Amino acid sequence: MEDRFRNAQWYIVGGDDLSTTIYDASDLKEGDDPAGQGMVCQDAVIEDARLIAVAPELLRIVKTLLEGYGGIIPFEVRFEAREAIAKAEGRA
Repeated sequence: MEDRFRNAQWYIVGGDDLSTTIYDASDLKEGDDPAGQGMVCQDAVIEDARLIAVAPELLRIVKTLLEGYGGIIPFEVRFEAREAIAKAEGRA
């Protein structure tokens, strides 16, 4: 399966605490942003927008930790991490 989040570069644009927009700088398709990046999410509250914007980076970090340190991570944590990755990749 292709990792569509591998090169994702999500960032928050403008808005306020109740409504902000997230774009992906790595998406070269036409979007609503003047720079031509693709919109990921619109009208998110700032707390959700921060989490959404960092999601691709967190996914990469969790995958790296499982690959490099899976043997020393407790089984329950490995299981939960794999479940979370599956959900993020649409396999759960």
